[in-house]
Amino acid sequence: MSGLRYAKVSQKEPKFLDVTSLTVEEFDQLVPAFEEAFQHRMKEWCLDGKKRFGRGYRTYANCPLPTPEDRLLFILVYGHSDWDWAMDLASHWNQRPSAKRVPPFLP
Repeated sequence: MSGLRYAKVSQKEPKFLDVTSLTVEEFDQLVPAFEEAFQHRMKEWCLDGKKRFGRGYRTYANCPLPTPEDRLLFILVYGHSDWDWAMDLASHWNQRPSAKRVPPFLP
Protein backbone atom coordinates (compact mmCIF):
# COMPACT_ATOMS: atom_id res chain seq x y z
CA MET A 1 0.00 0.00 0.00
CA SER A 2 2.99 2.30 0.29
CA GLY A 3 2.76 3.16 -3.41
CA LEU A 4 -0.90 4.22 -3.29
CA ARG A 5 -1.36 7.34 -1.21
CA TYR A 6 -4.13 9.90 -1.54
CA ALA A 7 -1.70 12.81 -1.58
CA LYS A 8 0.09 11.32 -4.58
CA VAL A 9 -2.81 9.86 -6.57
CA SER A 10 -5.11 12.87 -6.16
CA GLN A 11 -2.62 15.02 -8.08
CA LYS A 12 -3.34 12.97 -11.21
CA GLU A 13 -7.05 13.54 -11.86
CA PRO A 14 -7.51 11.00 -14.73
CA LYS A 15 -5.74 8.23 -12.77
CA PHE A 16 -7.71 9.06 -9.63
CA LEU A 17 -10.97 8.83 -11.58
CA ASP A 18 -9.87 5.49 -13.07
CA VAL A 19 -9.07 3.84 -9.75
CA THR A 20 -11.95 5.24 -7.66
CA SER A 21 -14.69 6.13 -10.18
CA LEU A 22 -14.89 9.48 -8.35
CA THR A 23 -13.48 12.92 -9.03
CA VAL A 24 -11.20 14.41 -6.37
CA GLU A 25 -13.98 16.83 -5.39
CA GLU A 26 -16.51 14.01 -4.95
CA PHE A 27 -13.97 12.03 -2.94
CA ASP A 28 -13.24 15.00 -0.68
CA GLN A 29 -16.96 15.34 0.05
CA LEU A 30 -17.13 11.67 1.15
CA VAL A 31 -14.16 11.74 3.52
CA PRO A 32 -15.81 13.40 6.57
CA ALA A 33 -18.85 11.09 6.51
CA PHE A 34 -16.66 8.04 5.93
CA GLU A 35 -14.31 8.90 8.80
CA GLU A 36 -17.20 9.52 11.17
CA ALA A 37 -18.75 6.15 10.28
CA PHE A 38 -15.36 4.42 10.49
CA GLN A 39 -14.58 5.81 13.94
CA HIS A 40 -18.10 4.99 15.18
CA ARG A 41 -17.75 1.38 13.99
CA MET A 42 -14.24 1.00 15.43
CA LYS A 43 -15.40 2.11 18.90
CA GLU A 44 -17.24 -1.19 19.33
CA TRP A 45 -15.81 -3.60 16.75
CA CYS A 46 -12.38 -4.83 15.64
CA LEU A 47 -11.39 -5.11 11.98
CA ASP A 48 -11.82 -8.89 12.16
CA GLY A 49 -15.50 -8.46 13.07
CA LYS A 50 -15.18 -9.33 16.75
CA LYS A 51 -16.62 -7.19 19.53
CA ARG A 52 -14.03 -4.81 21.02
CA PHE A 53 -13.27 -5.24 24.72
CA GLY A 54 -10.88 -3.18 26.80
CA ARG A 55 -8.78 -0.92 24.62
CA GLY A 56 -10.36 1.58 22.29
CA TYR A 57 -9.33 2.07 18.68
CA ARG A 58 -6.63 4.52 17.73
CA THR A 59 -4.54 4.99 14.62
CA TYR A 60 -0.92 4.17 15.36
CA ALA A 61 1.99 6.22 14.03
CA ASN A 62 3.20 3.32 11.87
CA CYS A 63 -0.29 2.49 10.54
CA PRO A 64 -0.20 1.54 6.83
CA LEU A 65 -3.28 3.74 6.28
CA PRO A 66 -2.60 6.75 8.50
CA THR A 67 -5.10 9.26 7.12
CA PRO A 68 -8.86 9.06 6.56
CA GLU A 69 -8.22 9.77 2.88
CA ASP A 70 -5.84 6.81 2.61
CA ARG A 71 -8.33 4.50 4.33
CA LEU A 72 -11.19 5.51 2.03
CA LEU A 73 -8.95 5.30 -1.04
CA PHE A 74 -7.91 1.77 -0.09
CA ILE A 75 -11.52 0.64 0.33
CA LEU A 76 -12.62 2.19 -2.96
CA VAL A 77 -9.69 0.83 -4.95
CA TYR A 78 -9.91 -2.62 -3.40
CA GLY A 79 -13.64 -2.83 -3.98
CA HIS A 80 -13.36 -1.43 -7.50
CA SER A 81 -10.57 -3.76 -8.60
CA ASP A 82 -11.58 -6.98 -6.83
CA TRP A 83 -15.34 -6.96 -7.29
CA ASP A 84 -15.28 -9.44 -10.21
CA TRP A 85 -12.93 -11.73 -8.30
CA ALA A 86 -15.11 -11.61 -5.20
CA MET A 87 -18.26 -12.41 -7.16
CA ASP A 88 -16.57 -15.31 -8.97
CA LEU A 89 -15.32 -16.69 -5.69
CA ALA A 90 -18.70 -16.28 -4.01
CA SER A 91 -20.54 -18.04 -6.83
CA HIS A 92 -17.98 -20.87 -6.81
CA TRP A 93 -18.33 -21.39 -3.05
CA ASN A 94 -22.10 -21.24 -3.17
CA GLN A 95 -22.25 -23.93 -5.89
CA ARG A 96 -20.28 -26.44 -3.81
CA PRO A 97 -22.22 -27.50 -0.72
CA SER A 98 -19.18 -29.06 0.96
CA ALA A 99 -17.07 -25.92 0.55
CA LYS A 100 -16.91 -23.08 3.03
CA ARG A 101 -19.53 -20.38 2.63
CA VAL A 102 -18.72 -16.82 1.60
CA PRO A 103 -16.68 -15.06 4.28
CA PRO A 104 -18.59 -12.30 6.09
CA PHE A 105 -16.38 -9.56 4.64
CA LEU A 106 -17.47 -10.31 1.06
CA PRO A 107 -20.66 -8.61 -0.11
